[in-house]
Amino acid sequence: MKIKIIFVFLSSIFLISCQNKAILLDNINTNLEFYFISSEIMGPNTEKEQTNFQKKNNSFYIDNKEAVEILKKEWKYRSIKNFDNFVADYYLTYTENGIYRGEISIDLSNNIAVSGYGPTYFDARSLDKIQKYIKPLKTKFFEFTNLSEAKLFYKAIKDKHWILPSSNDVEYYKWTEFDGETIIQVNNKKFARDKDIKKAFDKYMPKQFPNDEYYYNIFRFTPQNSSIRICSNIDLSKKFPKEFHVIVPWKKYDNIIIPLINYNEIELTKILFAFNIQQYKIIDKIE
Repeated sequence: MKIKIIFVFLSSIFLISCQNKAILLDNINTNLEFYFISSEIMGPNTEKEQTNFQKKNNSFYIDNKEAVEILKKEWKYRSIKNFDNFVADYYLTYTENGIYRGEISIDLSNNIAVSGYGPTYFDARSLDKIQKYIKPLKTKFFEFTNLSEAKLFYKAIKDKHWILPSSNDVEYYKWTEFDGETIIQVNNKKFARDKDIKKAFDKYMPKQFPNDEYYYNIFRFTPQNSSIRICSNIDLSKKFPKEFHVIVPWKKYDNIIIPLINYNEIELTKILFAFNIQQYKIIDKIE
């Protein structure tokens, strides 16, 4: 199953309204790392021409408290309703000691930012004020076709703060715990009998699969149906009742992308050699 990093740049916290302005970095301390991932290595491929700022700086990061404080003061913008022309030039992820804290996507040419607050104006000139604090960001994207090797690699590097965090990590990295997944659709009325679908599912699964390991997430709701992702080590679909309609058949994870930032090249090479990790390729861009 093709697994891709999903960066949800419309979900973030730390945002409030003040005098009709979005304070994009409100209620955060200055002990943060800001990773600006340029669109030429982070999809989708829009074929948008790079801005002069991108051509000069590419992907970069800042970890200076003064720079963070400058952005906190500068990034206060009015919200907007129409952002049809928005195409991100940078995807900003900010972390604290390697832990994900928030995301903002930025369109420099149209001066628009999109965050958990929603779309706002943006002043691209604000980045000029932190130019002296900018540091080049090393990136390397590993694509694995062998699940066992991907798990070995992840286990060896997970505590080194080399992996670019995202808001979707809890869901995405389920491949480190399970071997594959399926997507099903459940008829709410037939299965839950007009009751809470989550409570019905939480009650049903342990009874139906008492000896199996699994994880599930109900991620889409309509009045009639719910879509549910089920991760497991084996295909459980033979035990599914008639109310479970398989949308995506169970398949073992066989295409896994792990994004690295500011890694140590020598240490990375040693890890690959020590665990005899060979079934991967380095890709230039995440779509």
